[in-house]
Amino acid sequence: WELGAAFGFMLLFLSSVIVWGTLKLTGQTLKSTMG
Repeated sequence: WELGAAFGFMLLFLSSVIVWGTLKLTGQTLKSTMG
């Protein structure tokens, strides 16, 4: 159990979640503006 590894994994997970949320939000706004 290394704190550095856990921190890196959490950072990676958080960044991926943020990117996914941003893509989902932008997709919804694009859909609403286009459709």
